[in-house]
This record gives sequence, structure tokens and C-alpha cells, in this order.
Amino acid sequence: MPKPPVQVGEDPDPTEFLFVSLEQKRIDQSKPYDSKKACWVPEEKEGYVLGEIKATKGDLVTVALPGGEEKNFKKEQLSQVNPPKFEKVEDMADLTYLNEAAVLHNLRQRYYSRLIYTKDFKKDLVSQVNPPKYEKCEDMSNLTYLNDASVLHNLRQRYYAKLIYVSIATAWLRC
Repeated sequence: MPKPPVQVGEDPDPTEFLFVSLEQKRIDQSKPYDSKKACWVPEEKEGYVLGEIKATKGDLVTVALPGGEEKNFKKEQLSQVNPPKFEKVEDMADLTYLNEAAVLHNLRQRYYSRLIYTKDFKKDLVSQVNPPKYEKCEDMSNLTYLNDASVLHNLRQRYYAKLIYVSIATAWLRC
């Protein structure tokens, strides 16, 4: 097994692996785009491929695929394509159309361009989730993570399951 090369001196600048260059942004934004015709089409091998809507008849949509063939799909199967300004975007929450095809395309394009996708979350914004066995527990002291989100989730699940908390004070007043 070959040994990795030994680096001498300072670490190289990582920005080329984190951010899209202005040149690349200009190239990406110059791609043709028509929001009414462009769509993502499910495909077995690639996951999703870019298609162009040719005709719509009721619930069926005729789409031209990259190989030149045309296929009919239901409207529910198609996903919208983001404008070119969102190509290789750093934060996918900024995407105009946040769907599975758009996320997969963005990650794939960043990977091909050797761009790392990193998303930093503030610790306050991320909540831990309790195991499912505690989903509708009566005694909330049993919850593994006792935070606002988990207590609210537990109360919601009990409400939907028609399991209602009764406080001792209201029970005493009714007697």
C-alpha cells in the first residue's frame, strides 16, 4: 500500500473545495432554462433525469427525455427544476423547489465539481428525538431527551391517539 505524501509547510487553502468560483457560477447561470417546460423525471438508473415537457393532456404529461425518446408520465411523478442561479448552491434550504430530485441533482453536481457539502447547525436549533417506545408515555420523566420539542411531540401524539392528561386539580374540582 503506497504511503500518502508528506506535506511540508502550511495547509493548502480549502476554499476551492467549499465554494463555487465566480467563473463557474457564470457558466452555470448561462444554461438555458424554461420554468414551464423543464422538469425532473424519475428514471431507474440515474434516479432522476432532466426532461422537457412537450404536451399536457389532462393528468398525463408527454416529456422529451435526453436520449431523444418521448414518454408519458402522470403529473405527480414529475418534479420542478430550480433556476440555474441555484446550481451547486451551498445551502439547499435556499432552493426554490426543494424536492428529492433537486437535492439529488445539487449533491451530484457538487460531487462532480469536487465541492464538499457542509451545513452547520446551531446546537440550539437541533433537538434530539426520543425513541418510539416513549412516543405516548404518560410519565414524561421517562423521556430520554426532555426538551420543548420532545414534550410537545409527546403531547401531540397522545392527543391524536385520544389519550388525554387529567390534572389532579381539575379532577378534584369536579367531585
